[in-house]
Amino acid sequence: MVDINCNIFDLLVSGIIKNSFIDKKWCSTYLLLILLLNLVGCNKSNNSSSEMPPVKQDTLVQSQELTTQLVNSNYLLKTEKYFLLINNDTSDFNCLISKSKEDRSYSMNLSFFAGYSSYAERLKELKLILPSIDQKYSLDSLKSIYLGRLIYYGDLAISVTKSYQEQYDTSKKIEDYEAISTFLMKTKLADDFNTLLKPYAVSIKKISAEKIFFATKTELLTLNKISYNRDSIPDKILDCMIWIKVGK
Repeated sequence: MVDINCNIFDLLVSGIIKNSFIDKKWCSTYLLLILLLNLVGCNKSNNSSSEMPPVKQDTLVQSQELTTQLVNSNYLLKTEKYFLLINNDTSDFNCLISKSKEDRSYSMNLSFFAGYSSYAERLKELKLILPSIDQKYSLDSLKSIYLGRLIYYGDLAISVTKSYQEQYDTSKKIEDYEAISTFLMKTKLADDFNTLLKPYAVSIKKISAEKIFFATKTELLTLNKISYNRDSIPDKILDCMIWIKVGK
């Protein structure tokens, strides 16, 4: 399996994050969060985790406040990691919520190990986690969600690519990033996350994409659990780094 955090770290260090609605200072903030998650993520039985009320039988939402010394104190007041404990087994899916010093708003960062679960399973886990986050932080102040690379979202990447093929020529290099941003707002990506966020009175205002290129079908299949018939999957898969801007 491939650790998605390492892949995001490599892309960040390469300096490909630019011209995003996220302020430049957030690039360093996300980098520190990813480094921090790598340090604490392997400790599945950390005693500092706080147990939330059960969301269903044998499933608990848990949280862990991340070490303040490792969080970028210039920009953040705090960062907390949320995850599920399912039948005493810690899920690989993590949702980090961070509070900004500047305007007291919240940002979210999704992290997981590629290939361990499907897109539908992660979406279900996020849906279970969000009420606990809202109870403590109030998601009506959420401003952004960082997803990382689209290809790590398996079935979602396939759906978005199929939609792209209906409108654009995949043999051409993508240069108009604003057009892609507009396109993504009309895909399953926007639909799914708007559905998730609707109970909290917020919605997607913009989807920004960076480092847009076409990955291979082989890479997609190596990194994901998918539900699509393999013969129906395009040979070229749209891939990019994704931020979602959220607002009321």
